[in-house]
Amino acid sequence: MPPVATKTILRYFSDALAAPRCACVQQNDLMALLCGVKDVLYANIVPAQAAAFRELCSDFRLKTESLVGIRNIGGESAQDVLVGWDKKKLLAARKAYADILSAEWGIALGYPECCVKSYLAWKADQSRDLVLHILHNSARGRLLDFRLNNVYNYFSRLENPGFRSPQRGPFAPVSDGEMFRRFLELNRGVNCEPVLPWHPCAYDCKKSLSAAKKLFGFMEACTPLAAAARRKLLSRPVVFRDKFDFAALSGGCSVSGGVFRLEYGSIAAPLAFPGGNEKSLLESNSVLKCRSGKTPLFPSGGALPRGYALLPFSAAP
Repeated sequence: MPPVATKTILRYFSDALAAPRCACVQQNDLMALLCGVKDVLYANIVPAQAAAFRELCSDFRLKTESLVGIRNIGGESAQDVLVGWDKKKLLAARKAYADILSAEWGIALGYPECCVKSYLAWKADQSRDLVLHILHNSARGRLLDFRLNNVYNYFSRLENPGFRSPQRGPFAPVSDGEMFRRFLELNRGVNCEPVLPWHPCAYDCKKSLSAAKKLFGFMEACTPLAAAARRKLLSRPVVFRDKFDFAALSGGCSVSGGVFRLEYGSIAAPLAFPGGNEKSLLESNSVLKCRSGKTPLFPSGGALPRGYALLPFSAAP
């Protein structure tokens, strides 16, 4: 990439900015491009953001390739665009765009091949949420690095026709899109953006973790306050059953002999919609224990229903 002046970077990334200068470009995606974690960025540009997008590309000396077709996003016509510095890589990505469910498309965007193939394997099956698919691929008995937390990353996880949500009560059954709208409304003001702009193949994937460390270091240099807030949110352990049926817990997790012990104070943001009496069970206890791959238990007695798994995210795994 061409050298970019620090003052130019800070025009787009600083704790003082109330909103991104170009809202059509996801911030962690642009950061990944600037720090060399990926080579090609994919964006949907609406007319209202076209001038800001052109300014962004000029400031960072980025090249673009427009993709065929105009899409409707939120009632506006949006142009799909590829962004990067290397024209050959942009053209290769444009060619791969003809089949966005191909390994070539994900690899062209700069995602690790192992993560692309894992995602496509899940996409072909979809018998469970992607998070559980990734957890199944991960080593057992270890704490998980918060920088790979994708529980709140709904990109490419919605509209899963092969999976019937276990949601109960007033939240079932509705479409993934409607559930996502309710999730955003419930968590208005909470920055749920992940560190990585892709889904890892496993929560101990070496390539994804290396990229996430580099990307988070860039975030800390540009936006230290926002990075600290993201570390706090993403390092919360999560008991998880489905994309909208989970609870993030304010506490810390330890592991010994393959058994996790989670001491927590409360259910924390971002909030979801656990069904049945799971919410009251969690609120009336403060300790969970769980052997890798087993149902989380309360030492004082009782357990969460079958299907829940512990995702022991930590700031220091």
